Amino acid sequence: MEGFKIKKKVIDEYKNIGNIDDKNENTVDNEINILKYVKGTDKHNIPILDSEQMIEDWFPKNENNQVFISHSHEDAEVAKKLSLYLKKIKGWNCFIDSDVWGSCYKLIKKIDDVYNRLDHDNEGNLYSYEGCQKTTSDIYLMLTTAINKVINTCQVFIFIESESSVEDSITYSPWIMEELNTFELLSTKNINEVINKDNSENNKMMLLMPRMKISYKVDEILETMKEIKNINEFRKIDL
Repeated sequence: MEGFKIKKKVIDEYKNIGNIDDKNENTVDNEINILKYVKGTDKHNIPILDSEQMIEDWFPKNENNQVFISHSHEDAEVAKKLSLYLKKIKGWNCFIDSDVWGSCYKLIKKIDDVYNRLDHDNEGNLYSYEGCQKTTSDIYLMLTTAINKVINTCQVFIFIESESSVEDSITYSPWIMEELNTFELLSTKNINEVINKDNSENNKMMLLMPRMKISYKVDEILETMKEIKNINEFRKIDL
């Protein structure tokens, strides 16, 4: 796997990409029907969410995603712009993780509304803390595992650097840290092979995130990536 980093401003400066569709082939539907993923109950009458079906619906159904684009949630439109450009000039299929994470927040909220809202709360603002914690941790772990599998099928990993994704060699996004760590593990494992050959709904969902930041140092990983200083440099890359 080859790794590249590109600054957000380099993508912004390129004007000849064209219109960005609201949805690409990997975008998850905005309206998530969680009930279709609930497949019966366990012996304690607790609903069971079918993770296999959800992953099948949310993730590529083939291994033709040659490029994984890692980026901050705030840079989702920039990532789509880069994806469109790479599809046009190279025919590369790109996986944009923000499509999945944006829907992840919505899914968690809908699960909590149905299963973790307290019955005695007439206004509907109180939830079971333990239930919400369990929902969040389970969904995040499931999706993180699935996204790591997608990265493993890609030949190229591209990281978009911006003020939102990295600040003084630090990222505050656990998702970016996880993706960069997965890239580092895969690129280290396969190094011999390399040698030889603004949406309001999203803003509401962001309110679900903790109000505390945890820092992750990423400069050593980013130093292993070749920097793309002009977007046309992608034309010279062969897979």
